[in-house]
Amino acid sequence: MQVIGLNALSDKQRQSDMIRLLIQMNVAGILLSTVEDSPDDVAAARAANIPIILIDHTNPRDADPVCSVMTDNVLVGQIAAEELIRTGCRKLAFLAHSFDYESVQDRQLGVQKAVMLAGGGVSVEIIDSGGLYIEDGYESGSRIAIRPIDERPDGIISATDTLGIGCINAILAESDIRVPDDISVISCENAKTEPVGMLPLTSVEPSAADIGRKAMTQMLDHIEDEDAHVHATALIKPTLVRRLSTKH
Repeated sequence: MQVIGLNALSDKQRQSDMIRLLIQMNVAGILLSTVEDSPDDVAAARAANIPIILIDHTNPRDADPVCSVMTDNVLVGQIAAEELIRTGCRKLAFLAHSFDYESVQDRQLGVQKAVMLAGGGVSVEIIDSGGLYIEDGYESGSRIAIRPIDERPDGIISATDTLGIGCINAILAESDIRVPDDISVISCENAKTEPVGMLPLTSVEPSAADIGRKAMTQMLDHIEDEDAHVHATALIKPTLVRRLSTKH
């Protein structure tokens, strides 16, 4: 079998156009990593009798039943917050954007769950970075760095690696704040194969390889025997990767 990779660049219309292109090509199956509910795309594939599996997104309630393979993003956020709390952080911040993305929502829920379980003395604020790129993280880090010491967080959970890298770079370049001694930073992604930026970033690893492997296993099972195939949602457990941006 051959694998064709297409990038919709988080553009809903572009994604729908690509799904229809794949349908016209009569592909054996479609693995769809979508950032929004996509019932029309799911329905189009199903109508063409092409199996479709969602990656890191739940199947829309009103869509045709299909499989989905997801990172347990609630646990990702919870692990990240618990690691900061364990190392002494008490004023946390969740740095993110695109709060309508399911993965971002779930990571925020996990952070809030960890804070609630920690009890009194631990708080969390939500900071909108205005985007998900390194420059957005840099601007957010600059704003955090100029806050008075009693008003700034001592632990930052970034929704993505790029935000965390940018935030650390700004804090180190524009202030005398020490990372991680004064502010620890942890990411909910670990998408980079090699640590980059001014300081290696502690991250919660969603195990993307396991997600891809499980999705393809489900796809092959569906292709081999559609009648016997049972649609299911699989949750892949994340792991913590400690680096130098947090206390150990």
